[in-house]
Order: sequence, then structure tokens, then C-alpha cells
Amino acid sequence: MSDAEEDGAGWSLRNEDRGLLNRVAQALLGLAPLAQCGNDLIVLGEAWDAIEQIVESRTIEVDVGLLVGFRRGDEDVEEGLFMGLRVNDEEIILDELNTTYSSDIGSDHFTRLYASLRPGGGFESVDIEEWLAKLEEVRSFDDAQLSTERDHV
Repeated sequence: MSDAEEDGAGWSLRNEDRGLLNRVAQALLGLAPLAQCGNDLIVLGEAWDAIEQIVESRTIEVDVGLLVGFRRGDEDVEEGLFMGLRVNDEEIILDELNTTYSSDIGSDHFTRLYASLRPGGGFESVDIEEWLAKLEEVRSFDDAQLSTERDHV
């Protein structure tokens, strides 16, 4: 690994990006009450730590993702809404997953990408603000759940 890779020089962040990433990291703290097991807390901690390391221009060695949301309906019709975050050494992705199921038609889904930060790019603040607001809204529902994923790097 080169010295540039070692110190995270590949992540070219604007001051605005750092501020937005700090807000995303703080939003992760608010998800802790939704954790159902130790692994959920580990993923939240790893995602938070990875964002802090990126803000500090250091490399990260995790690939973690999480979804916060809910499914509603019955055995005939069901809809789901999930806010997602994925962080790894190549990008941070903030998105929304919508799912539908109908016993007559089957299942379908679509994803809305709010933001993707890569080592050489930047976030659009309005997109991050919208994602953070939607995450808070979804998290506030009584049936909101957290699901997490850890991939080995």
C-alpha cells in the first residue's frame, strides 16, 4: 500500500462534505435503540468509525451496510420503506428502498439514490439533508426496524 493510500489521501473532501458526514455519523447514534443484537451495534459503530476516519482523511477497512425501515400490510398486499447507508473504502451511499408485494402480481422494488460520495467527489448538501430528514421520519415509526450487514474486506 502506498503512503498516499496509507493516509487516506484518496478522499478529497470539501469542508462542507466533512460537516455533512459528521451529521450522518451523528444520525447513526440515533439508530442504536433499534439494535436487536450485538452485531447491529457493531455495524453502527463500524459505520460511524469509518465516517470519522474518512473525515480525518484516513483509510478505512470496512464494508458495512444498514437499512432502517418497516413493512406493512397483510398476506395479500405488503409495502416496505427502508432508508439505507453503505460505507466502504470506495464510497458512501445513502439511498431509499421501496418494496411492494401483492399475492396477485408478486413482488417489486425500486431504489432512490440520494447521494454517493467517492474519494474524488462530493455530496450535494440538499440531497443529504433530504436523506437525513427521511431517515428521522422513518426511524420515528413504532414498527421501524434496523437490519445490518458486515462484509469482510
